[in-house]
Parts: sequence; structure tokens; C-alpha cells
Amino acid sequence: TRTNLACTAVLAGLCQLALSLRERPRSIRNALADVLAYAAGGGVVLLVVFLPYAARGYQTLWWTCVVSAPLSYSEAQFSFTDAFRLQAQSLQGVLASVKSPMFGINTLVWLGGTAGLVAILAQWRGTHPEKRRALALLLAFLLGTLASILAGGAVYGHYLIQLAPFAALTAGYFLNWCCFGRVRWIVIVSLAAALAAPLVSVVVPGYGKNLSRLFTGQPLVHGAAWDIAEYLKRENPSNEPVYMMADQIVYWLLDQKPLSRSTVHPANISKEFLLDVLVGPGTTTVAEMAKILAKRPRFIVKMEEVWYLSDKPRARSLLERNLSRNYELVRVIEGRQVFRRVNPSAIHPGSTFAERPAFP
Repeated sequence: TRTNLACTAVLAGLCQLALSLRERPRSIRNALADVLAYAAGGGVVLLVVFLPYAARGYQTLWWTCVVSAPLSYSEAQFSFTDAFRLQAQSLQGVLASVKSPMFGINTLVWLGGTAGLVAILAQWRGTHPEKRRALALLLAFLLGTLASILAGGAVYGHYLIQLAPFAALTAGYFLNWCCFGRVRWIVIVSLAAALAAPLVSVVVPGYGKNLSRLFTGQPLVHGAAWDIAEYLKRENPSNEPVYMMADQIVYWLLDQKPLSRSTVHPANISKEFLLDVLVGPGTTTVAEMAKILAKRPRFIVKMEEVWYLSDKPRARSLLERNLSRNYELVRVIEGRQVFRRVNPSAIHPGSTFAERPAFP
């Protein structure tokens, strides 16, 4: 869990309070009642998430996952301004991809959305109060979501998809404003062209593949993770522990738990600011890797190059040395390497980290 939507929830709540105070003859008491009702809805969500943990006595784990780790995640990485700069560069790259089948709809959503914001602000005073209220809430959700992305600590281009629904709505506002006279037909044709390209190039082939799988009796849910899970079910009938360094959904498909909190998401092992919270203060990537390998998982699944260990040479060397001594490559599934631990009797004494810890 991350604090991703906290900014959105708070800003929307403050917006609701401000709008309630502006309405007459409502009192401050009524306005606060509105905000408390809004906050209670969020509180119910937190309570429902908390109850399963509390029922099993895992209150501390809930606090770690929902509060401590997300705060550490957001504070230890990119600053707000750096995140804004990098996300702006990411969006610039999206809009510069002229040959992409999504170019038209990307332009429509992002540039149209920006134009819509300008149109909303330009017409603000002349807008009917009821419509203005709706637009204010839309802007609160848009700005809150943007703030939550930038304050999240990490920078990935696909995070911007969270803004797309709100940008699409402001783009719709702009298109509606443009729809008069002959311009209306230009807007309709442009909109149709923007939607047709991804429909023909992306949507139709995707659904075509699913229909083909349906008619040939193949499961609709498929991919590398599902293939790996099926392979491990066959080759690991006793369900011995596995270490997934990619495609962590395989744990769920196998009904297994990860070997450590640090590997619920494989890349977390490289984030020592998270290890401080999830494992203990001062935990390093190499020490955590040694602890996991000491559990001697039956299978280890990894990409050929483990990107999140690229700046952790000692941990990478530790992994490679253990794989070369104690494991054999038995399968490659869509670029994922599946290693199986060799017969324990064939392992040279002292070669495993379970028998001889590499680090005190």
C-alpha cells in the first residue's frame, strides 16, 4: 500500500468543506457535518482493511504496510520538483510518439485536457453555481491526484494513467465548448480519427487473440506468470518454497507466501530504506539476499538481468555464485529463467549459505 490517494482524499475533503461553507443559509455546523460524513466513508475503508489483520493479531504488520513503509517509500526517493520534471519528460515522450497508434488519443486527452482546464478557468465567473461546484470538485480530484503522484517518491510513466480520467473529462469540456457551427464537424471527425487508430491497431487485435483462445478452448487468463505457475505445479508437487525475482503474482497462483517481507515485491530487496521498515534498521540488500538464499528455495525464477540489482554488485555476485554452485537452469519461459536446486546430497559441504553464512 502507498499513500498514493491520500492527497486526493484530503484535497477533495477540503474542497467539499469550502463549497459547503459558501452555500447559504447553511451553517458551519452543517458544513462540518458534511465533511465528517465524507471522512467517515474513508474511515470505513481503512477499518475494513484493518479488520482481517486485527482478527489474526497482525495490527503491527498493518501499520507497517499501510503507514510506515509508504511514508518511507515517498520520503526516500525523488523530491516533488524532481518527480514533476521527470514526469513532464515522460509525457513529452508520449506526445512525441507520432507513429504510435495511440498518438491521436494521447493528444486528445492530454492537450485537450490542458485546453479544457484553460477554458474552465476562463469561463469560471460566468458559470452557473451548480456547474461551478461540479467543476471545483473535478479540479480538486485532478490536482489531488497529480500531487499524490508527485509526492509518491517514485517516477514511472504509467503512473500518469491515474490522471487520464480527469484529463478526459476536462478534454470533453473543451470539445463541448468547441462544438458550434462548422467547427462541430471538425471536432467530430478529429475525435473519430483519434479513436479509430487505437481501435484498429490495438483493441481489435487484442480482442481477436482472446476470441481465438476462446474458440480453441484455451484459457483467457494467460501469460508468463501463469505458464511459470503451471510449470512449478508439475515440477514441484510438494510445493516447496520458491523465490520469485520477477512475476511475483506466481506466489498467489501457487498459494505460497514469499520467503521474506522484503520480496513481496521483488524489487523491494534493493530499497534499503524499505528494508529498514520491513525487516529492521540497518538491514542491507546483501544481508537480506543471504538470508533468503539460506532458506534454500527449491526454485528461483529471475530475468537474465535483474535490473534492480544493477547498483548492488555484492548482492548480485552473491546470487550468481549461489546459482552456479547450487542450482541448474531447467527452463526459460518468455525470458524468465527457472533455476532448480540440485539434489542436496550433491552440494559440496559448506557451499550453501544455510551451512556457512556469508556475512556475520
